[in-house]
Amino acid sequence: MKIVITMSWVLCSFLIFTLTNSCQKSGQDEPEQEEEQEEENTFIDNRDGKQYKWIKIGTQVWMAENLAYLPSVNKFSDESMTEPCYYVYGYDGNSTTEAKSAENYKTYGVLYNWPAAAVACPAGWHLPADAEWKVLEMYLGMSQEEADKIGYRGTDEGSQLAGDSPLWNTGSLKNNAAFGKSGFMGLPAGFFYNGITTGLGRDCKWWSDEISSTRALDRSLYYSGALAGRGDASLKKYGYSVRCIRN
Repeated sequence: MKIVITMSWVLCSFLIFTLTNSCQKSGQDEPEQEEEQEEENTFIDNRDGKQYKWIKIGTQVWMAENLAYLPSVNKFSDESMTEPCYYVYGYDGNSTTEAKSAENYKTYGVLYNWPAAAVACPAGWHLPADAEWKVLEMYLGMSQEEADKIGYRGTDEGSQLAGDSPLWNTGSLKNNAAFGKSGFMGLPAGFFYNGITTGLGRDCKWWSDEISSTRALDRSLYYSGALAGRGDASLKKYGYSVRCIRN
């Protein structure tokens, strides 16, 4: 009888140890799961109920898709340096319902002139300043010297910022091994320029900082190169995409 009790006690002790160790191991895994959930998530724009993905890159939190807020829509004949204008690639009308049903709107979002872009981001988010774009680019490997230049700079940061390969025309951007690495998911949404939309499948441009009463800085990607662009010649009447960064 004594031997039976001893063996039972050993068996119970083993089971308790196993269950305790299992719980401790499970508890150790939880922070990793929480950290993974923090890397990419979603939020709702309360103005229109649209849901967006966001992603944490380094110390910054960026939208992982283009803004699609569309309070009104302009025809391509409408251009302004001072009044907000909103365009949807390929849609030349004034109905927001029709514009929102267009595939280009669903895929690429809205093209904003500078006055619209400056106030387009939802509460808790804002249009990224030039310095904030540089933080992103340098986190992806660009040097400070390169980041300060105008034009296409760096090495493969443009490819890292791009995403959704089938939407891009064949070229060095999507053929680079770093394509899509950052999770930023830049798409070739094209842009609005002098009364037309152009560049779908080849270009994307995002607004950055104001330079003067007529011009603003931009960021861009182009299908034939892996570099990331920084431009200073964009007129405020042009229509570019918007990526918001969290406050």
